Amino acid sequence: MHIIVDDERAFLGMPTPCIYTRNSDHAMATLNRVWINQYLHYGLTLESLWLDHDLGEKDDIRPVVEMLSMWAESKRPLMVATINIHSMNPVGAEWCYTTLNQWYGNVNRIALPECVVV
Repeated sequence: MHIIVDDERAFLGMPTPCIYTRNSDHAMATLNRVWINQYLHYGLTLESLWLDHDLGEKDDIRPVVEMLSMWAESKRPLMVATINIHSMNPVGAEWCYTTLNQWYGNVNRIALPECVVV
């Protein structure tokens, strides 16, 4: 499964299943369900998590990154193969990378994949 947190883009050619979340509240709720399933039901590792920093007016990815960090700090990290940060905000992307990279060894800053604005 792939989860994409981005308020305006849809990526072309993403494998399925692929879940889009458009704001931090929806992302946290979705990731929380995945995390609970991983630890209570021995769920499979999430294949990829894609994070955009700026999520529209007065919203950003920070609450999601803080939640992921809290889980990792408590020795229960989200089991995810790859975390991709694709933000066009260089300061926000660097914050995401630095914060998550201390807990997860699979964090990448990447250019935007081919996408369409929805």
